[in-house]
Amino acid sequence: MGFSTAYLRGEVLDGPTFLELANSYLARLSIGLPRSDAEAQGLDYNAILAYAENGLTSDFSPLAEEDVFFNNFQDWSLFDLGVAGYMPTDLKILHLFDPTYDTDYPEDENIILGEAVTDDPRLAEYYKYVGEEFGFLRASRGRYLFSSYQTIKFFNDNDQNSTGLPTNIFAKAEIDYIIAECYYRLGDFGAAAAALDASPRMAKGNQATTVAGPNVLNALLYEVSIELDLASGICIEWWFMRRHDMLQAGSPTMYPVPASELEITQDPIYTFGGPAAAGEPGTASGANDWRNIDLVY
Repeated sequence: MGFSTAYLRGEVLDGPTFLELANSYLARLSIGLPRSDAEAQGLDYNAILAYAENGLTSDFSPLAEEDVFFNNFQDWSLFDLGVAGYMPTDLKILHLFDPTYDTDYPEDENIILGEAVTDDPRLAEYYKYVGEEFGFLRASRGRYLFSSYQTIKFFNDNDQNSTGLPTNIFAKAEIDYIIAECYYRLGDFGAAAAALDASPRMAKGNQATTVAGPNVLNALLYEVSIELDLASGICIEWWFMRRHDMLQAGSPTMYPVPASELEITQDPIYTFGGPAAAGEPGTASGANDWRNIDLVY
């Protein structure tokens, strides 16, 4: 493709990079479409693999321009209150680092969870232990949602709206994990493990992956949750978990059509979600709930 175009602060998007980006989005959207493992089994993983193998070879992260283009999702997710983060680190991440770590924060207000234990250096690089400092969180709204960690990866002194900062639109690592997942779905666990070994899982985390189906899938959950956290757009972790039935029973697997629009089209008003509807359309079954997985890698 013989074109290039300047955008945002004069950065150039040339033809080859545009094609890589287009293939990357084709891979992301194609593999992210299913709302359950049953739906995911019907995808053409050879086609998705071809998209991914022609995808990004480096991160796509145009530089921010103040008040024009910046990562507002990161801005709020990383906001520091001085003693804790505005948005605490998901307990799932800590449990993946350390399988002995609680999956729900204790309801007893006298119990403060300690630090997670892992040989993965990304725990200390990406996250910070804050102990009993919970920021804006209130026990009356569910102490089980608390966390004793805050995310510090990409933190920029409470201001992501700064010219020159990376915006982290699409991480090359996401393509690595899509390739590995395609091989997993195709039953080639050796190729899947090799793709993971060639990704940040080994380069940054020094984490090996055993050539076996459950190990590969657990490693993918680990990497999508940790390495792609705030690093490659939104919804990536949710899409991954819903297509592998890893969401907790009752979690929504899609967004609803607003009732006001259904009234206009004269379609029936409907609802979904909640434990009582587990396994019904739009609601996660919890068949492979992340809290119950035997985390072998």
